[in-house]
Amino acid sequence: MAELSTLYSDHIALQEQLADVQARFDAKKGDYTAACNALFEQWKQDNAELLAEHDHIIEKAGSVESELKIAIKDAYVADPTRKTVAPGLSVRITKRPLYEVEKAFQWALNHKLALKLDNKAFEKIAVSASDVDFITYNEEITAVIAKATQ
Repeated sequence: MAELSTLYSDHIALQEQLADVQARFDAKKGDYTAACNALFEQWKQDNAELLAEHDHIIEKAGSVESELKIAIKDAYVADPTRKTVAPGLSVRITKRPLYEVEKAFQWALNHKLALKLDNKAFEKIAVSASDVDFITYNEEITAVIAKATQ
């Protein structure tokens, strides 16, 4: 029994030491974090012009990319026989099924597919099923910009 009380005393002492070390560790970590934050703030001040230029170029690039994607889609709509509208610029056509969920669910029940409609499975099967007359497809045009090669 003496060994048990000794182990317990050692445990309590180590827990107190751990609490002390943890408090000092946390304080040092706080000092480190504050120093890093101060350095980063100083870096941002020293490089304010570069950061502003960076932000401006990102905004401009995003705006031009949006305009380019619209122009790519417009070029395709003007001539839908060519998916590649210019070198490195093309469209991807994605067909998305449009259907009433209740009709699809009833169809799935009639075909003993589910107690709950599995949209993904239904859409996969419906493409080739001849008795699914309530489904239509919506074509989505997505502009594709090839990565520039250097």
